[in-house]
Amino acid sequence: MADQEKPQETVPAPATQRQRQLLKLLKLLRNPKSRRIPNPPETQTAPESVPEPTKTIPEQPAEPAPESLPEASVAVAAAAAAEPAPEATTAAAEEEKEPKPEYITKTPALEQLFEKLPDILSSTGHDEMWGVSLKDFNDAPTVNVVMKFLRANDGNVKLAEEQLIKALQWRKQMDPLALVDSTSYDAAKFGGLGYLTTYPREGSGDLVVTWNLYGAVKNIDQTFGDMD
Repeated sequence: MADQEKPQETVPAPATQRQRQLLKLLKLLRNPKSRRIPNPPETQTAPESVPEPTKTIPEQPAEPAPESLPEASVAVAAAAAAEPAPEATTAAAEEEKEPKPEYITKTPALEQLFEKLPDILSSTGHDEMWGVSLKDFNDAPTVNVVMKFLRANDGNVKLAEEQLIKALQWRKQMDPLALVDSTSYDAAKFGGLGYLTTYPREGSGDLVVTWNLYGAVKNIDQTFGDMD
């Protein structure tokens, strides 16, 4: 039996790389210290990017739309703008005034009575005197009429004004021009005692002159007596 052959010992085959990795893993699992799972490394977080401050431009308030004015207000505003200033109007009016004739400026009483004439004609509502339509100091017949009333009152403007007012009121009431046209005169009394002559003038109408021949009166009582 001694001669019996001994069984041959089996030599383990060299471990492969994968087996070595498995053995290493088993050792790690068996070792309690190796079971501790290491903390994951702290990850540094990148600093948050801070946005750069942007310049904010304040919003400008929108201009309010112009309120629509009523038509009347617009018309009044336009009229007000079109009207010249009082001072400018007064200055322009003074420039437009014609210079007064010398016979007016040298006679203060006559100038004052002519200044009252527009109010006199307006208050009486009549402008006719002896067939003359009273106007202003540029009208020669008007100047003659006004001068007669002034001389009849010795240059007193107040008395001349009162007399002229009464005369205009009477002529408005009686209308002597209409009476002349509607009645006939007695040729036996008045024939040859008066004449009218007419002189044509350019641009001013005819100049009428009355001639009264008082020396031709033969019978004063008959001529200037009772007219009824």
